Amino acid sequence: MKTSRNMDLLTFFFFVLIIKSCSIYATVPADTGPVCFDEYGCFNKSEIHKDWPTKSQIGHYPESPEKQNITFNIFSCRDRYNPTVLRYNVNENEMRNLNYDPRNRTLVVIHGYTDFYNQFNWMGNLKDHVLRRKSCDLNVITVDWSRGSKTSPNYLQAAANVRVVGAVVASFIGRLNKVYQTTNDHFTIMGHSLGAQAAGFTGKRLRKPKARLIIGLDPAGPAFSDVSEENRLNPNDGQLVISVHTNGGVNVLDGLGILTPVGHYSFVPNGGENQPGCEPVHGIPGVLINGLGEGLSDAIACSHRRAYLLMAYDEQMFDDFETNAYRCNNYTDYEAGKCGTCLDGSDDCQPFGQWYDYWQKQKPSRKWTSPIVYYVDTRTEMPYSYFFYQIKVKTGNNFNKYDGRLAMNITGSLRNDFVEKINMEYNFKPNKEYTYLHKSFKSLGRIVKVDAQLQDKSEQKSGIKKLIGNSIGKRKEQNIVIDEIQINYMNGYTESKRRQLSTIMRNSNTIITTKETVTFHPSTNGNNNGNNNSQDASPQRPTNESNGTKNKNPNNRSSENITNRN
Repeated sequence: MKTSRNMDLLTFFFFVLIIKSCSIYATVPADTGPVCFDEYGCFNKSEIHKDWPTKSQIGHYPESPEKQNITFNIFSCRDRYNPTVLRYNVNENEMRNLNYDPRNRTLVVIHGYTDFYNQFNWMGNLKDHVLRRKSCDLNVITVDWSRGSKTSPNYLQAAANVRVVGAVVASFIGRLNKVYQTTNDHFTIMGHSLGAQAAGFTGKRLRKPKARLIIGLDPAGPAFSDVSEENRLNPNDGQLVISVHTNGGVNVLDGLGILTPVGHYSFVPNGGENQPGCEPVHGIPGVLINGLGEGLSDAIACSHRRAYLLMAYDEQMFDDFETNAYRCNNYTDYEAGKCGTCLDGSDDCQPFGQWYDYWQKQKPSRKWTSPIVYYVDTRTEMPYSYFFYQIKVKTGNNFNKYDGRLAMNITGSLRNDFVEKINMEYNFKPNKEYTYLHKSFKSLGRIVKVDAQLQDKSEQKSGIKKLIGNSIGKRKEQNIVIDEIQINYMNGYTESKRRQLSTIMRNSNTIITTKETVTFHPSTNGNNNGNNNSQDASPQRPTNESNGTKNKNPNNRSSENITNRN
């Protein structure tokens, strides 16, 4: 994830809002020792920065559960639309006849700053999404603490309040466990923004066992980015902690979410800072239609809110995506196609989806030692998913380095009347490997044909050359030598499926020029054309018979169709 970004006008407005909360307009009580709220315990002023003293001038005490009016709305498969509504101080006797099925696991959902629960906002949409699944094997409890979250412009008060929200939710879960003979392992806690931090504070109070799963949706960054782990969401808060970062930043000028990976597994869509379709220019119509206040709020928080939209999205309703996110050194390497394979059971990739079935049963792998970051790209609107292909090109010997473009048209086993155009721009050198990440709106299946040709970077990407005056004369023919093209299918939840839809096209010492197109087909044996030339053999031009290969059955696949190298 990048750590710097130019401050735009919309972010500036939110910055002003935070400044207002930092004692300029807000009255901060003096530090008089902890405040206590009955069974929920005692609380000091909130930590703002781990290196600042506790009695900070901008630290806040949390407000009481009564003042925050924390309520729980309970839904189950018995009645998906009419909840049982309970206040924070409900007793165990009042919990015995609920719209609740203890045989099913339970999802608890907590909103964030200035937000609230109702049936027609994102929390209601997510509840409907979960309960209309065919299996319908979850209860859903939405937590409304809107009197504690709507503290604008005093954001820091709401940030302090989440500690009490977490304590109240943990106590509520404890009572449910007593009444229905369940354990903390029965619960998944999901929160957005400040709600994600509240989920962490809930998890801190649930022990023996810990909550099975916590999902933090773009956990709030302001007032939590520079605090100790016990004062923010962290992997120790649950048996498995997942975070999804969509608007992370070093500070509020960069983003509303936390940039630090805070889960066992941290997913980073589109680099984790800005989401496609959330550019400032796209927020202008909202300002004009909805007015300055609501329009700016929507525009500023667009990337921040994308996290919960992804949770109410079922990609399988659109196509057989089975999207995976991949571990990589950084987002730049991921975008360059350097990370595109993984073995079953490894931590090299994880499903980006299946939040309410697959992830409900998972725990960190035995090899896990520290937060692992996974990268994936999504689209501007639904369907958010892509089909991903990692393309690797291995060059051979005996050519001069060439700074240009390798233009390829790829054809798949699906939609074979259509070709996808790919342009790899590199300074190509002998005996090197070059990678590319291709994203397609629809599946091409297994790639069965690649037409390749060199182009100058000065040419249009459509392949139309710029006109050159006759006085310049003919340009010297350029060429590179390719030994192998490998195309790895990156979707699919099983290694066998990814192998089945991946391809190696091996044709050693094939010359690619700017003058003609060369065609590659999948290999049928260790050396596609049966040529056992050594590494220093002279490059060969493709024969007219095969146009790059002698494979007369492009659908044949050898046992070497995929390797497991990144």
